[in-house]
Amino acid sequence: MNTILTMILAGALMFGEPPRVANKTQPEGDPRPVSLVEDLRIGPETHEDVGFWPGFSVKVAVNAAGLTAVADDRENRIVVFNHDGSLNRILGGFGQGPGEFQHLRRVQFLADGRLVAFEAQGYFAMTFFDKDLNYVEKITPRTAYLCHHYEFSPKADLAWADTVRNSGGHTERGTQVLKPNGDIVHTIQTHKVMHFRQDKMMEPAFWAEYIGDQLKKQAQGLGGFGAFAPDGTLYTAVGKRYEITQWRADGTGKVRTITRDTKPNRLTEAEIAAVIKPIRQSIKAQLPPDVAAVVTPSVVEKAIDHAGFLPGRMPINGLKVMEDGTLLVITDYNRLTGLSTADLFDTDGRFLGSFQHPNAGLQNMVFKNGYATTIETDEDDENTLVRYRIQRGEGKTEGRTPTKPKP
Repeated sequence: MNTILTMILAGALMFGEPPRVANKTQPEGDPRPVSLVEDLRIGPETHEDVGFWPGFSVKVAVNAAGLTAVADDRENRIVVFNHDGSLNRILGGFGQGPGEFQHLRRVQFLADGRLVAFEAQGYFAMTFFDKDLNYVEKITPRTAYLCHHYEFSPKADLAWADTVRNSGGHTERGTQVLKPNGDIVHTIQTHKVMHFRQDKMMEPAFWAEYIGDQLKKQAQGLGGFGAFAPDGTLYTAVGKRYEITQWRADGTGKVRTITRDTKPNRLTEAEIAAVIKPIRQSIKAQLPPDVAAVVTPSVVEKAIDHAGFLPGRMPINGLKVMEDGTLLVITDYNRLTGLSTADLFDTDGRFLGSFQHPNAGLQNMVFKNGYATTIETDEDDENTLVRYRIQRGEGKTEGRTPTKPKP
């Protein structure tokens, strides 16, 4: 039987068809979920003077030496902590000088120890620091698109990104696999949304359509996701299908496709309202009061209709890969309860079981040195850096974790 299976897989690879691993609703064999046990907490009560805690979209990165770099997007700086939680240094700050940032979004440690900082707001730039965290250079790629999210492979020889570019009278949003020079290797998904129109800002109909278009990514599962494994292979998926593709480390082709049978799960009206609330708040916060007043509850209702929410939850809401190669497929983030749920798969694509985390921290979790590190938000909208020890267990998180949903 094993010989026959090997021949089938070899034939599939020979003729360009990657193996397809089809999983059932339940794991086959003994489930092997993980548990997270809180190990370290850094927040206002421990480092009040650092002050990145109210930032809106703080991201983290961890290197092999145990340093944790926090991208503070509010102050445009990188705050670095030692493994024991003490402050190591602060990099950057707002400005246009060497090592400074204007629109810092996230940071990433590469396998060789270098730190990369990514900026995106009307332009895209990458700032490189050496393994001793000394500034090296800033690169602004010349591409036909803008990258809103960008992630290198461990050796920086491949990347995946969320891209935006003008396409006729619309804005085209996509998820792409890229070479370091910006050339597109594979397109995972593209979808169009309307342009922002300053001349229409006082028209309720414009805002209903504009906000509705922004919601379509979640409402119809149009968005794409990616995550690199430690061996450099890349996992990608689109929200509306429970189908994950694993790409070779050089980007030349597919390793396998992973699927899983799932049961439909309907979204409630309250959950839909919770999805749109942070988007509406973010838009209104950037507008003058007279324009913000146009975005009324009636406009929001029309935006929801325009978005075309499908009756069921989207099966995929994110991808993460642990140090041992275990794939986490984030299947749900409930903005009412704050609960995140993920499925786990081994390196052969076999379903191992599910895992739950009591907040949105799973979305930006980084796995390194046997720990899982993330940013969580409490009831006062303050961010806390939390590090967990990873162990095989009951598929839950243990520790003092905030439960407030984060937009």
